[in-house]
Amino acid sequence: MQGVADLGLELRAGVHVGDVAHMGKYDLSGLAVHFAQRLCARAQGGQLLVSSDVREDCAGSDLTFVSRGLAELKGIPGQWEVFEARL
Repeated sequence: MQGVADLGLELRAGVHVGDVAHMGKYDLSGLAVHFAQRLCARAQGGQLLVSSDVREDCAGSDLTFVSRGLAELKGIPGQWEVFEARL
């Protein structure tokens, strides 16, 4: 991320796991895509927000996860626990 910071840019991302549908050559669609988009929209610059599914799938990795509480994500029923992933 240092190379991006040198340009005066901050990245943010949201990650979720699940099934996706291919829509053309480069586009994906599906609940998992929308979930990740909603997480990305909540993230601040330099932040990687992930779902609890991603946290569980990364068990045993060098990543640490900090709870950012429950969130309601537009278009996705229910409340979801959101985590910030850190190296």
